Amino acid sequence: HLGIIVGLYYIFLQNWLAYVASTVDQSEIVRPPMPLWPGDQLFENYRKALVSVVNETDAMMMLNSKLKAMGLGIGLLV
Repeated sequence: HLGIIVGLYYIFLQNWLAYVASTVDQSEIVRPPMPLWPGDQLFENYRKALVSVVNETDAMMMLNSKLKAMGLGIGLLV
């Protein structure tokens, strides 16, 4: 049971740090110590990541990922 608890804690910690990193400025991520609580840039960072596509290649990769995810989800349901 201890191994499972430690493994779950490790997985949770990694996901938590990824979430926190997505809510702060880049300068806060690279400057030690990294914050452990979410910042105030969540909506701004997600808007930039999802709306402001850099070029056509990025847009095609995003569309390709969406189509693959939808196909996999529908295929698993069927």
